[in-house]
Amino acid sequence: MSAQPIATIPKNASERIQVDFTEFKGRDLLDVRVYYTDVAGDEWKPTRKGLTVRRNPEIIRALRDALDKALMELPGSGDE
Repeated sequence: MSAQPIATIPKNASERIQVDFTEFKGRDLLDVRVYYTDVAGDEWKPTRKGLTVRRNPEIIRALRDALDKALMELPGSGDE
């Protein structure tokens, strides 16, 4: 498993989206989760908001393809 997140995407001043590989009950997973900062602002904590899928190349590719398709449908995305 990775020690550092694969990606961290700012959502707003107190939330971010974090992409990471995790393990749960012996299963390797890809986790895309919203994190929030605590009151002191010095620690990021996970929320229940997110998506977890098996760490399987076919599933991850399908997810990537769906996100690429969503991006192409956005006005002004530059990928039109």
